[in-house]
Amino acid sequence: MQKTYFGTMTKLEDTYEAVMHAFQAGYQKFDFAEVYHNQSEIGRAITDWFKQNPNLKRESYFFQSKVWVEDIDKHDVDQAIEKILQDLKLEYIDSLLVHRPSFNLENSLEAYKKLLE
Repeated sequence: MQKTYFGTMTKLEDTYEAVMHAFQAGYQKFDFAEVYHNQSEIGRAITDWFKQNPNLKRESYFFQSKVWVEDIDKHDVDQAIEKILQDLKLEYIDSLLVHRPSFNLENSLEAYKKLLE
């Protein structure tokens, strides 16, 4: 089992190519974050990868992203999750993390509970 994730904190203009190279290199686990502002490009790469490789199954890959603190403090976790799924062009995400907890513990706990739903 692969233990290494491909992280995607890249310049926007390098994101698509970087993700495609990671797929080609055999990566099956990926780590994203809304705060990197590149998830639309990642979604484009994911879509193209599966179009180019129709025999591969989505279930063989692990995609993880993160909810940013501003979404936690604005109580917009549900909207943040929907945006992540839209940008990545995925029906589901395998793992969602709190990127950085809020300094307001109550907000962080509320966000954590939303992620469990």
